Amino acid sequence: MQTPKANLVWKLLLLLIFLRPLISQRTHPSLDIYYSLAFLACACLWLAFGRKVSWRNHLNYPLTLILIALAVSTTLSINPRSSLQQTYNFLPYLAIFYSAAKATARQRREILLTMMGACALLSFYGIYQFFWGLQHILNYLSQTKAYPYAEEFLARKRVFATFFSPGMFAGYLIIIIPLALGLLLEGIAQKKRRICIFSGLSISLMLFSLLLTKSVGGWISLFIALLAFSALLFVRYPALRGKVAIATLIMVFIIACVLAGTLIKRTDYSSFDPGSPQVSIEQRLYFWKAATKIIKDFPLRGVGLGNFGLVYRNYKSPQAFQTHFAHNSYLQIWAEVGILGILAWLWLIFKSFRVGLKNLKAQSEQGYLSIGLMAASLAFLIHNFVDFTFFIPEAAFQWW
Repeated sequence: MQTPKANLVWKLLLLLIFLRPLISQRTHPSLDIYYSLAFLACACLWLAFGRKVSWRNHLNYPLTLILIALAVSTTLSINPRSSLQQTYNFLPYLAIFYSAAKATARQRREILLTMMGACALLSFYGIYQFFWGLQHILNYLSQTKAYPYAEEFLARKRVFATFFSPGMFAGYLIIIIPLALGLLLEGIAQKKRRICIFSGLSISLMLFSLLLTKSVGGWISLFIALLAFSALLFVRYPALRGKVAIATLIMVFIIACVLAGTLIKRTDYSSFDPGSPQVSIEQRLYFWKAATKIIKDFPLRGVGLGNFGLVYRNYKSPQAFQTHFAHNSYLQIWAEVGILGILAWLWLIFKSFRVGLKNLKAQSEQGYLSIGLMAASLAFLIHNFVDFTFFIPEAAFQWW
């Protein structure tokens, strides 16, 4: 039984989890620092007051290796000060990981409901942006001409909620949608009407908002994750195989239509438009080429966390845009943290899925949630092959 102090700290922790995606690090850096400090303080109190649990965890080994890689890379960084400033981003990730590990099954469900509530609110805000809010922002930017890329996605009516771009907002949505779907199926199985209604409405808002981001990468990542979701359902619940097969075919048809419509809609961009699919793909190829050159020159230690944009200018192609991100988190982690960092992250990914599959086999009642968790993680990881939500706290926090 939790003490009153522990209950109070837990409520504060849930409030901070709810607020995380509402605070953009890039547009409100000072507020983000205050948030991170508040969350770390609250998480430390929770770890002190919460229930006693064993700290033996197979995921501790890759996490320890990640910390060692960060320490080595920062020490040998080409700009240690910048690397130290970026390292603090990882502290809340570790704090939420261990806070969730110390939570009870009921408290973990409260975390999921809190994350879904925040995502539903942001989805509603994204829908509001599409119908009423974007034109006001576009009118302001057209006078200042400070951010041409923002004018592009505003003119195309691509929603972004509190995130700084539609792609980042899409990367956040695709993490929560499989979680909500798992909770919905569990609610149906256990005949929990309120959970079903809340989950169903949240999923509807999230999918509609994802549609309005017009993010091809987001939809493709979600599509692959939902295929994995269906495959795990098919194997785990033999009695549902017929329904799963039909639902999968319907899902494939709907997402194929959405992707086709999005691509057709974006083909009217000029060949020089930053938002055109052709330019988007070409620029990513330039970014990846530059990242591989950086890796070749700094294969072991990397250039230091947060320094990709600093050295990128020395490796970029003449036709490439300036960027601080490789638009492939795997390449950027290797370029910044070195071989030890990328191996540690891949090890963590492998171990997390292995533990998830092992738990799924052992569970009888929470299988739907476990499947939703693995599908959500997969969506995040696939999206990071073509984007960089790993480096955006509003989205990466959910994965951790």
